[in-house]
Amino acid sequence: MSELIRLSGIKKSYRVGDVDVPVLRGIDLTIEEGERIVIVGRSGSGKSTLMNILGFLDSPTSGAHDFQGSRVNGMDDDGISMLRGRTIGFVFQQFHLLRGLTILENVELPMEYLHVPPPKRRARSKELLERVGLGHRLDHLPRQLSGGEQQRVAVARALENHPTLLLADEPTGNLDSKAQDQVLELFDALHRDTGVTMVVVTHDPEIAERAGRIVHVLDGRIDGGAP
Repeated sequence: MSELIRLSGIKKSYRVGDVDVPVLRGIDLTIEEGERIVIVGRSGSGKSTLMNILGFLDSPTSGAHDFQGSRVNGMDDDGISMLRGRTIGFVFQQFHLLRGLTILENVELPMEYLHVPPPKRRARSKELLERVGLGHRLDHLPRQLSGGEQQRVAVARALENHPTLLLADEPTGNLDSKAQDQVLELFDALHRDTGVTMVVVTHDPEIAERAGRIVHVLDGRIDGGAP
């Protein structure tokens, strides 16, 4: 495996009134291509902020962020948006499906923003929905699906750009045990079949048990790392 991500001395603070509130206090983390990592920690530990930095949704206050051997720090907004759109797939606790669109249209939508031709994005969306077991429900609206089925749509949408990195934030947090098992089995199959690098933020011990590596975040640090 080769190195995909390197975080060096990553710190993140937010300004609240006249006070800087530190969230990340010096994160050093290397992720190899094809790894399956779970980030765990108490609420408020900084794990979701860390995921947002990994996915280029937020930028560090200080420190170095390298992705595929290139420094992300200092890239302009357009460059960051392009990099994120072409390399990152996101799955969140909330499904974020547009209620007025069919599930096929929901999966197609990100490809429209990337200017993928309509026939190609339609074919890709059908392929992905078949992969997550929903090829027979292409014309259904999100409200006609169970929570587990909606999350599988969200997973299909996250794969539309052939992501290098799949990030999931509490992906089973809103699901019952049966739907949770289905989503976890889907993640197992995706990692086994595609080798996509996968980082999951969770409180769920069952997800952690399936990880290749567990990263513990406590008070903005990994394993009591340097402040």
